[in-house]
Amino acid sequence: MDLGLKEGDVEYAIECFKRTFTTSAGKNCDWFLKIVNTVRRLKKRGTNVTDVLLREGTAPLVGIVKDFYFVDELNEIRVSKEEIREFVRILLEKSERGMDFVDFSVGKRKSIDFSMSMYGCGVFRINYSQDVNGDTLNIRVLDFELPDFDDLKFPEMYHRFFKQKLLVSRKMNVKDREVVKKRVSGGGLILHAGETGSGKTTSIASELKFLAENIDGIIITYEDPVEYRFIPTLYPRVRQIEIYRHIYPEEIFRHFLRNSPSVGMIGEIRTKEEYLNVLDLAGRGHLVITTLHARNVVESLYSFLNVVGNESRDLFFSVLRAVVCHKLYLNKMGEIVPFYEILIIDNTVRSVFLKDTEFNLAKISNYLYKEYKDSLANKGVFYSFEHCLMDRIREKMIVSEEEKAYLKAWIESDYWV
Repeated sequence: MDLGLKEGDVEYAIECFKRTFTTSAGKNCDWFLKIVNTVRRLKKRGTNVTDVLLREGTAPLVGIVKDFYFVDELNEIRVSKEEIREFVRILLEKSERGMDFVDFSVGKRKSIDFSMSMYGCGVFRINYSQDVNGDTLNIRVLDFELPDFDDLKFPEMYHRFFKQKLLVSRKMNVKDREVVKKRVSGGGLILHAGETGSGKTTSIASELKFLAENIDGIIITYEDPVEYRFIPTLYPRVRQIEIYRHIYPEEIFRHFLRNSPSVGMIGEIRTKEEYLNVLDLAGRGHLVITTLHARNVVESLYSFLNVVGNESRDLFFSVLRAVVCHKLYLNKMGEIVPFYEILIIDNTVRSVFLKDTEFNLAKISNYLYKEYKDSLANKGVFYSFEHCLMDRIREKMIVSEEEKAYLKAWIESDYWV
C-alpha cells in the first residue's frame, strides 16, 4: 500500500492513512501513526531505528540492529489482538492482496508479510504472526528516501567495478546531436548475501537507483513484499512487481523474458528451480541481482553450488560477476556501521574455479582466505571482512581496543578454514 506517493505530500499521506484505517465502527489505528511519528523524531535526533516489535497488550520495542529497547514516547501504547488483526485485515484488503486477505479473514494464515509506504514518513515491511503469547507485528523501518550508492561505504574496488566495469558507454546521434549513453555490459549475476537485517535491501536499492539514473534500459524488481519505492515520475523505467499481488512465483521467469529488462532484481531465492532460473536469466544477457542467506563469500559460493549441482557449475562461474556479503554493527557511539566482504569474479578468479571440478567448502575457503588472499586483494578483486575492519578503524568508526578485539573475533568465528 502506497500513501501520498502520487501527490508527493506528507500531510496528505497522513490524512489518507487516517481515512483508510478508520473502521465502520469509528475505530482507528492512531497507535500506528504514533509509532511512525516517534520513529521519525528518533531518526531526526540521530537514533537510527531499524525495527519495531509490537506484541498484543505490551508497549512497543524499538530495534536498532537487533537490539530492542523501550522508549518513553511509546510506553503508553497497548494494542489488543483485535486491533492488530483489524489493522492487518484493512491493509491486506486495500493492498489488493486477494488470496492473502481471504485466507487471513478465515483464520487460515497465521503468518504473513506485507508492506506500506507513506510519503516522507518511511517504508514499513511488516510481518504479522501468532505465537503462544498472542499476535505480533514485526516492522522493518526503511527510509522513504532512496539510499545513495556513494553513501554506503562500499570499498573503492566495488565502486570501480560497479561504475566502470559493469557499465559501458557509447556515443549516439539523437536528433542531430551526439549524446553519450550507458548500458550494462554483458549482463551476469550479482549475489548479495547476509543474515536478515544485515543491510542487503538497502544496498540493492542504492545499486538500482544508481543504475536507474545511468542507463536507459528497463529495470524490473520482483519482491515479496515491495520495499523501497521508486516513484514513477522520477524513475519511469523502473517497474516494481509484488509477488502474490501482481504475479505468482512460477510466472516470474516467463514474465522476465517477455519484458526484456536490462536489469532484474529477484528477491531472496530459496528453491533449486529459483536458483536455476536466475542462472538462466543471467546467461541471456540480463544483469540479475538477487539475495541469499550466507555469512561470507565462501558460504555464498558453496551454498549456491550445493543447490544447483555440479552440472550447473560452469554456467554459474561463467555468469557470476560479484558476491557481496553484509554485516551491520552498532558501535559505542550509536552509529550503524556496515561491514562488507566482496569478491569480484574476473578471468583470473573464474579460471581457477572452472579448472577444479570438485570444489568443496575447504577448497574454496583455502583459495580465498589462505592461498590467494593477499594477491587477490592487491589485484582489486577481493575485499574481506578483515580488510573492512581495518578501513573502519582508519575511519574512526571503531575506536576502542575492546571493540576491535570483539569485531575481529566476530569476523573470524564465521570463517570456515
